[in-house]
Amino acid sequence: MRRSTRAQRPAHRGGAAAPAADGRVRRWFDLAAIKEVCASDGQTAAKVADLTARLVEKSLLLKQGGSRPYQLLETIRQYATEQLVVGGELDAIRERHARFYLGVALQASAATLTGPERAHLEVLRGIEDNTRVALEYLLGIDPRSALELAASLNIFWWTQGKLREGIGWLERAREAAVDAPAELRATSLFCEGFLVAHDTDDWHAAAKLIDVGLDAIIGASKPPLILAILHCLRGECDVFNGDLTSAVVRTQTGLEISSLYPGTWGRAFCLWNAAYARLAVGDEDAAIALFMEMHDLASARGALDTSSAFWERALHLRRELGALRIGHVHGTMPTALLAVARVADKQGDLATASKLLREGLPIAEEMREVATAQQMTELLRKTSQVEPTQRATLRPEDGVWRIDFNGTNVHVPDLKGLWHLRELVSRPREFVPALALIGA
Repeated sequence: MRRSTRAQRPAHRGGAAAPAADGRVRRWFDLAAIKEVCASDGQTAAKVADLTARLVEKSLLLKQGGSRPYQLLETIRQYATEQLVVGGELDAIRERHARFYLGVALQASAATLTGPERAHLEVLRGIEDNTRVALEYLLGIDPRSALELAASLNIFWWTQGKLREGIGWLERAREAAVDAPAELRATSLFCEGFLVAHDTDDWHAAAKLIDVGLDAIIGASKPPLILAILHCLRGECDVFNGDLTSAVVRTQTGLEISSLYPGTWGRAFCLWNAAYARLAVGDEDAAIALFMEMHDLASARGALDTSSAFWERALHLRRELGALRIGHVHGTMPTALLAVARVADKQGDLATASKLLREGLPIAEEMREVATAQQMTELLRKTSQVEPTQRATLRPEDGVWRIDFNGTNVHVPDLKGLWHLRELVSRPREFVPALALIGA
């Protein structure tokens, strides 16, 4: 069960100006934010809405349309900031901004642990850049709140593939929050250990962080839920570090503590890890029983219909969350598509298998998952008898361009437009600024 670790993760320090995935900084806001951050004492929601509408009419504030939020032009933002500095109000407004988005983010993050996550992750995506600004400001005025916010966003960092950013914020906030309660420090260490393990596959580094978290809460009168979660993640570290006996013991300890907190996300987390440890030692029956107790996540032995239903449900949830990559253990979108395609192939549904493979192959190539792409290509050879697969590539080669389409290739002279085209097709579903094309 031992796996070689990847290269050490690059250092990452969370920062307020970090852009969204498509390169744009989205400092959007809604009427609720305007009222809480900008309104004077006594101004009603109706008055705030009226004043906001006037600003939109004068083009001093941009409205995105429909129910979408508002946005300031950067030049107007800079001017407004200068006026706040002159009036001595900048710090007060920044604190109100940070407190408002702290509250919104904590509420949405907590909701991701109690039910369907999609709507709440959408909220977090919509306030992502404002949350960064809030984190940066809270680090200076209230490090404990910054640490609480960074830790609460763990599910967001993970599902959105922003693990290194989350690690950076957690490190900075814990260094600043020297007087944070033990349970909060332990929670932040769990979050960082979890993100490190899934970002770098370095389970030894993760284990060190978890051990510090365990030490922080030893001796509590009633074991908190985070203690159970830490024990179980530490057991998962043992699975990948080759100590399977310890993995079973640790996860069982966590499982027993989590029984004090039935129906929680933490209990489900402990059930999964306990099942995973038992699977590692070959106790498949116990593993499946625990998987089934957690949620319908069992991989039924030899029952293709049941297996297909579980895989399809997992793929559906992954698509809903937009979770392309959530760590080695839980795989990526291409590995999920490949898994469902394999089951469909065994069921004789080659058309469905082919469709899934054709969807997943470009994503695997884009994400540089070479092994997954090779497995998809091999399976496609079998399913291509049902649905023809169209493959095209565009790449520079020895001073000219090679274009391949379904086995036929041609060479054309090097032209600027082809570089632009390559830049666009290499970033499907992404916003590509004009400057990026000029740079190409």
